[in-house]
Amino acid sequence: MNVIDLQRKIYHLFGRKIKNSTDCNELAENIYIKTQKRISSQTIKRFFSVIQDNTVPSPNTILILSEYVSKLDKTYLKNKMIFDREIEFILDFYNIELYDQNDFNYQLASANISKKVYESEFILNQVFEKIAQKKAGQIYFFERFPFEDLLCNKTYINSLELYKKYKKKEEAIIYSNSLILKGYFLSKQKEAFLSTFNIIKRTSINKEFHPFIQGRVFANQLMLCHFLNLNDEFIKCVHNAKDHLLKIDSSIYFPFFEYIVIEALIITNRLEHIHLFSNVFQKVELNKKSPIESGYYEALKIFNAYFQLSINNNKEAKLLLKKIKNTNILFFHKKYMSILIEILKIKLNIEPSLNKKTLNNLIKETNYTTFYDFVG
Repeated sequence: MNVIDLQRKIYHLFGRKIKNSTDCNELAENIYIKTQKRISSQTIKRFFSVIQDNTVPSPNTILILSEYVSKLDKTYLKNKMIFDREIEFILDFYNIELYDQNDFNYQLASANISKKVYESEFILNQVFEKIAQKKAGQIYFFERFPFEDLLCNKTYINSLELYKKYKKKEEAIIYSNSLILKGYFLSKQKEAFLSTFNIIKRTSINKEFHPFIQGRVFANQLMLCHFLNLNDEFIKCVHNAKDHLLKIDSSIYFPFFEYIVIEALIITNRLEHIHLFSNVFQKVELNKKSPIESGYYEALKIFNAYFQLSINNNKEAKLLLKKIKNTNILFFHKKYMSILIEILKIKLNIEPSLNKKTLNNLIKETNYTTFYDFVG
């Protein structure tokens, strides 16, 4: 197999073209997993002309890449029929015509479908554009299940861009760009963050927007102020969010707005402001009939533990940690929430060495490098 054929084969089996350092790093790791042989990301950059230096690949490089293709080919052929059936089923599911956008039974079923897609980048690659075109897919794949573990994954980012393109509504533009912004923030990609923020910076908050979306507008501003070290503006934004809370329907079944704002205060490491929204921890009760997954309440326990930490109530923070069940954490942000839990454990001096190792592994898996700054 010549070099060009080998490149094309790897593009096909890996699921995308190799265009930048992130792609090269991911491919290098994938090659090691499949072959137990190392090829440096620099070598991969040269092989795919990410670096233009006219270096001829060594026979050993060709040999390892050929072995990688051979192993993937066998796996691909073995699983292709299974994948094809799953993909057909997934696309048929999102072709169902919706009569009620708050159909919780459909939502529960779509959670299982979304989890299947979440677990396989190959399937995600095959289905996301078609799902993005369907009303059911827009609501019950993209909006109800934001894949917060994959905010640095190029395939998922591309899927959000297509969701935004096909839905076209202003609310969808804010939502998709907010998730992309969050990924750039968590991975400390400042220039990409500022570029994306400029797309939506003039967006005004429409009271008809879902409270989750209204919360994300403030969260975006908080992340921006943190990135640019604008402390006075950050504090002003926090108080504006507190004032805006009065405009949100207090009878709504879940505190969507507060959830997003408190989360933003946690990931910007500004815990001292959580108290402005802490009433949510006293009034929230699990409503079994509410059309939201119970895992969101598990996340609120984590947020409450951070609040308790901020007021030096370490005993209560530890008690809340004990109540959190990993099995109840939502599948699409399990790694992300696990990072927050590990940071809490380290700050509370619960087996810090062990938990720091776990934290480092989770950060490497997600590329959410901003969390390195939380524990020194």
